[in-house]
Amino acid sequence: MANAIRAYQKGMTDAEDSCQETLRESRRQTELLSENEIKDSLAVVGATPQRMVDEPTEYFQKKINKTKTMDEKFENLSKEIKNKIDELIQRDKELAQQLRS
Repeated sequence: MANAIRAYQKGMTDAEDSCQETLRESRRQTELLSENEIKDSLAVVGATPQRMVDEPTEYFQKKINKTKTMDEKFENLSKEIKNKIDELIQRDKELAQQLRS
């Protein structure tokens, strides 16, 4: 589960990096345009922070939350199984003790 969470977190970081790189490259390629003109031009093709960062981050955060929930359920189930096994071992020991007596 930790690997999945790291992958989602990397996806969020990559989205932010990609957005920043797009803006940097746009500035470099279009030195004659103002900052607002660059951002407006990028927005026309859907290259906005909302689309490039916020939406993927929201998606990845939902996946992280779901993964954490699944991990928690798995841990609880694992503990429950271990407790039941421990109970069975204890009963077996008690039965063995009774048989020896």
